[in-house]
Amino acid sequence: IHNYENICAALAATEGITTEKEQVDAIKSFNGVEHRIEFVRELNGVKYYNDSKGTNVDAGVVALKSFEKPVILLCGGHDKHTGFKEIVPYLNKVKMMFAFGETRYQLKEIYPDCVICEDMKEALLKAHSAAKKDDTVLLCPLCSSYDQFKNFEQRGEIFKQLVNELD
Repeated sequence: IHNYENICAALAATEGITTEKEQVDAIKSFNGVEHRIEFVRELNGVKYYNDSKGTNVDAGVVALKSFEKPVILLCGGHDKHTGFKEIVPYLNKVKMMFAFGETRYQLKEIYPDCVICEDMKEALLKAHSAAKKDDTVLLCPLCSSYDQFKNFEQRGEIFKQLVNELD
């Protein structure tokens, strides 16, 4: 739904300065933006997505709503002191949670079955071991990256590298 909303905004912004054909061609050729619910890889029937830019609860809600089935969520990071209560109504979209970073224990408070991990690599490896065919593993931190990474781009690049090293 969020992609349709973005397309509508882009169409409205370009109305009158581009042709309908140019608009349609642009929409058809757009492949998304790096670190924003970015498909990384499918391995053994498990799909891996990088949403490292999902640095707050609102972005997390959008990401969770983007998938039909509950996801295996990798989340956590620097504590921005904004809390996580707004995501609670959407936790039915989470099959399993692996939390890392400064906020890992706060995330466990809202999702008691959460698996606590020291870092993103440990979270990914545990999620990979737990994932079954047709599962989706989603990195959507709900937090900034500054506790363990320089920025969300670095976190996302490392996540993609780790995913591509899985076998």
